[in-house]
Amino acid sequence: MITRNCAVMFTDIKGFTSRTSETTRKGFRSLLEEHDRLLRPVFRYFGGVVVKTIGDAFLVRFDSPTDAVVCGLALQAVLKQHNAGLPPEEQIAVRVAINTGDVELQDGDVVGEPVNVAARLEAIAEPGEVWFTEAVYLTMNRKEVPTTEIGERTFKGIPRPVRVFKVLSDPPNDQIRQIDKAVRLERGVPKLEGLRDRTARAFNWRPWVAAVLVAVLLGPVTTVVGYQIWAERQAVQRIESLLEMGDTAPALRHLDELLAERAHEPEIRALGLQAARQHLAHLQERGEDPAAMRDWLRERMAEHSHLEPLRPDYIALHSRVELNAAFDSGRGNVFWQTFRDLLERYPESAEVPLIAADIQRRNRQIVETRLWPYQVLVERTGYPTDETLQADILAVATTTLERNLPASGYAQRAHELLQAGPEAELVNWTEQAFADGSGAALANSLEILARRDDPRAEVPVYQALHQLLNFQEALASMEVLQAIDEPEQGARIAEILNEARLDMAADLTPEERHQAEQLQRTLAQRWL
Repeated sequence: MITRNCAVMFTDIKGFTSRTSETTRKGFRSLLEEHDRLLRPVFRYFGGVVVKTIGDAFLVRFDSPTDAVVCGLALQAVLKQHNAGLPPEEQIAVRVAINTGDVELQDGDVVGEPVNVAARLEAIAEPGEVWFTEAVYLTMNRKEVPTTEIGERTFKGIPRPVRVFKVLSDPPNDQIRQIDKAVRLERGVPKLEGLRDRTARAFNWRPWVAAVLVAVLLGPVTTVVGYQIWAERQAVQRIESLLEMGDTAPALRHLDELLAERAHEPEIRALGLQAARQHLAHLQERGEDPAAMRDWLRERMAEHSHLEPLRPDYIALHSRVELNAAFDSGRGNVFWQTFRDLLERYPESAEVPLIAADIQRRNRQIVETRLWPYQVLVERTGYPTDETLQADILAVATTTLERNLPASGYAQRAHELLQAGPEAELVNWTEQAFADGSGAALANSLEILARRDDPRAEVPVYQALHQLLNFQEALASMEVLQAIDEPEQGARIAEILNEARLDMAADLTPEERHQAEQLQRTLAQRWL
């Protein structure tokens, strides 16, 4: 009996039992012969040794876990070409499951727990895919094929859960496309080119030669220290490789083991921060629930002090969770009270106002609701340099000024935002509104011109309008406006007064409100 470390693969046909119950003995033999003709050449190409067949199932062993995984992928590529154009009842869909470990070779058979695990995994694998265990994942060359983690599975007779992975073949990337191109069918027989050289694995003798030389030259104590350093470096490289491939969850698990012993080392702390950042980005790309992401980050930060630079990320997640819940309540006062509470809790955060504005925008609220968050943002960080954000702030402010007269609270916030932004944007909007704007836009452009001591604001008609809208010298201003004799000017002033509804303004006396009503009616009849 010989013990050998190797990869073992199980394959079988989906729905084989039901298909055989519905076909003749001749059809049964024909299906198995076709199945063998398609799969056996692929096994041979990758150095796989067929240990045995049981009906539609193959048990194959490989010296290299990488060869086994790429072989499984090539099998699926062959079957994909074979099935193209066939009706569903004639297609062959195969499950592939792979495990690796020490097995016993007995009379041409292989036995041991790795074989049992592979058999259990094959029973739950999806047809058309290649599934494998964590043991394969950690020993294969993961640059050969894209992979993803499925999760832990518990199998009968196996004392511990098994972490399961699979080849990520949809959507196909360059590696998958290369394998597909290297596989073709000629008269129903698979032909493969260029894959074996690419996946062949030679024994990596360098670390062992180095270890032997160290042992001979420097003695056993130094050898132990040297091996420990090498092993630690290997652990770091494994984590870096996982992160490079985007496998953040397993990278974090390996990191936890390192951090338990080496949390004081700057390299390990930096790697831990990188992994946590990358994992957060991965969760966001997958559209994970912000509450779950927040809770994960909070627990992680409580355990590891080196993650303190992620505090802004935590604040952002917490703010989004709280503000989303407040918005979903359907009560505007709850949202804005929550916003106020978060501003007090995080007095320096730029994330809180940004998220509040984003929620209002995503839920298609009126643009005026973004004024306060943007005002807070500018107060805390200065006017933003991001061009997209600048454009949105400008759109919010100018739209507000086109819809709200100067005395309104909304318009006052919009004026403050415009003044904080680029001078050119303020001038451009003011010039356009003064030349072509009507109603609130013209009134707000006059407000800006007056603030800038522009001579155009001193024109008697515009000066009177500005004073009236600010409830100054109301009766005298109305007399000036009553005497307008230029049609275009009169129409614009009449439109503004109709929007202003001065006959209902609480800041005017009853007499002034009465005069305002008369003025509105007169100008409307004359010019509109």
